[in-house]
Amino acid sequence: MVGKGSPGNISGCPPVGANFKAKRRRQARLDRRMGNSYYSRVLPRNKRFLMATSLKINDALKSRVDQLASQRRRSPHWIMLEAIQQYVEREEARESFRQDALRAWEQYQATGQHLTMEEADTWLAKLEAGEDAEIPPCHA
Repeated sequence: MVGKGSPGNISGCPPVGANFKAKRRRQARLDRRMGNSYYSRVLPRNKRFLMATSLKINDALKSRVDQLASQRRRSPHWIMLEAIQQYVEREEARESFRQDALRAWEQYQATGQHLTMEEADTWLAKLEAGEDAEIPPCHA
């Protein structure tokens, strides 16, 4: 007995893939309208927006990364990603420190309030010794 599907289909079901393809096309149209993607449905939130990028590195650096990766039993990708993350965190902290220094300088220029080096050293020595010392008052 031949069913609804292709000739010779005994099960009576449509050919495998026909309905799936139509359903996938409908879902893709809906995704485009809604601004979603296939990955936003199947990946967890923290993994959705990973973007591939490429780095051009010389052979010497590539071999150093490969050697380090094998020593650490990690992939070269993991080593490079870790290095980039550490660099970005370090540079963000450095920039934050620089911005704090600029704000302190602007405040000093506006008010003239400051501590001398001797006052700061005495206060820091007390803290280092374990005392609960208050910061000395600033003066002009």
